[in-house]
Amino acid sequence: MRTEFSILLIFVLGFSSSCQKGDATEGASSPNELAPPALDCNHDLASSGLAKHSWPYPIDHRDLRWTGKYEKVKLKLKPTHAAFVTATLSFRAGDLIEVLDSEVMITKPRRLLAKRDLSVKRKVMSQGIEVEREFFIAKAGEPVSFLFYNSRGHCMVDTDDGPAWIPCTLDDTFEGLSAERPFACEQQWWIQTQRSRADKGWMVVRPDRVERVGPPLDATK
Repeated sequence: MRTEFSILLIFVLGFSSSCQKGDATEGASSPNELAPPALDCNHDLASSGLAKHSWPYPIDHRDLRWTGKYEKVKLKLKPTHAAFVTATLSFRAGDLIEVLDSEVMITKPRRLLAKRDLSVKRKVMSQGIEVEREFFIAKAGEPVSFLFYNSRGHCMVDTDDGPAWIPCTLDDTFEGLSAERPFACEQQWWIQTQRSRADKGWMVVRPDRVERVGPPLDATK
């Protein structure tokens, strides 16, 4: 599981696992904290969100390389601990893990101040017709519950009506959001992988056992 969640942006094991650690053979039983310890997480915000088909920043680092000791990991039918076990894979240091799909469950938001007025567009029914309307979230300087940055110009934030995506960049939307610290306070990353036609399923990414793998140097050519 590729390069390392580093606080310096390589997202390598920088996802500090100061959260509770679960049994890796079952996929951590409690959320992995994927954020550097310097983040402002000393708050009581209780919102959460789910980013489907999304990779933590940087999005082009998708596959992973196993860096831990020899270990057997159970794959699940769905990205949830209660799901049926579909297969058991053995991993050794250096094994490449191809990631077919990715899902990030954010369990603790990060409190950030808006740099500009923020709003979200939602489709609503008006006189029997579906129309798109813009709803205010926060003014510049006001706090916002930040959940996820998808590396493609959108952030997930909490609103009065639940999680919502808004246009967002690392440098113009929130104070403190940057390539070095693009994460929420706590989140759990699930990936779908496959080793053979029969051995396919979902597993939790354990930052202390993998590193992220960047795209080939000629990928953009």
